[in-house]
Amino acid sequence: MGMMCIKAMAAVAACAAAQGFRPGICAHAAARPAAAPQAGLRIEKALYGDFSASAARPLCREVSDVVGRGGEIPVSNATFGGDPCHGMRKELEVVYVKDGVRRMSRTPEHASFALPRGATVVSAWYGVTDPLWTQPSPQAIDVTAKIAACVKPGGTIDCERLDCAFAGGDPSYGVVKETRITYVRDGVRRTASVPEGGSFRLQ
Repeated sequence: MGMMCIKAMAAVAACAAAQGFRPGICAHAAARPAAAPQAGLRIEKALYGDFSASAARPLCREVSDVVGRGGEIPVSNATFGGDPCHGMRKELEVVYVKDGVRRMSRTPEHASFALPRGATVVSAWYGVTDPLWTQPSPQAIDVTAKIAACVKPGGTIDCERLDCAFAGGDPSYGVVKETRITYVRDGVRRTASVPEGGSFRLQ
């Protein structure tokens, strides 16, 4: 028996011992492909369309950039750059996602708020927060799956010319459109706005 055959038999025996002598598991062990590395980029939502409708919330200030920094945040005019509604009782409303669950927190003025560890901010408003207010829906086509298909192993992406042809239709005739992409890369959630005909690249 040649030296190569002896080495091959020894490798099979070692595999069988490691797998508890389960039949058939070693026969294809050498041919089993390695697991693909987890990409560091995840596309959460992508819409192509007209976002010109105002998202301003009456008597409120959008403060997600402040809240997203983390740490304990005093809920006050000084923290958020002024008083959005003089003489009125204010609060901080934060919508965030943690462990895949969407949650909402409301904190009154002069108290403090801390974003839970590992959470990502969806929206944050300071002022008189009307719970019935909803952000205007854009005239848009959902292109989440198409953008996600451009993600390459390792967390890079190169989507060229985001336009009506890419989206598969025109959601708003005669209006210059854009693509808004919300993504998570290395645990950080961001939103990118790409003008009509532009490209979305992350290396």
